Amino acid sequence: MNIPSPKAPAIIALNKIVPDDAVMDRAGICQKNNDWDGAVSHAHDLMSRWPSSELVPDAAISIAWFHENAGKKPEAIAAYKDFLTRFPENADAEF
Repeated sequence: MNIPSPKAPAIIALNKIVPDDAVMDRAGICQKNNDWDGAVSHAHDLMSRWPSSELVPDAAISIAWFHENAGKKPEAIAAYKDFLTRFPENADAEF
């Protein structure tokens, strides 16, 4: 009988908790509930707590999108400009 080791890579990957991912997930939950201010807050939280996270560009563009969907045009424009200034080489900068 071949019983997988409890240290098998798949099991380790499932048990790994990545805090920045969890914060971005919370922003996504707020988005699904049209809680745009909550989504912005979580995205800002990610950017301030994990400034070197690979998710920072996603959080930055998401902030702009959340403001846009909340009808906050000046905030959306400012956030899009911030994103383009900080991440000009990002694939999303081509929009």
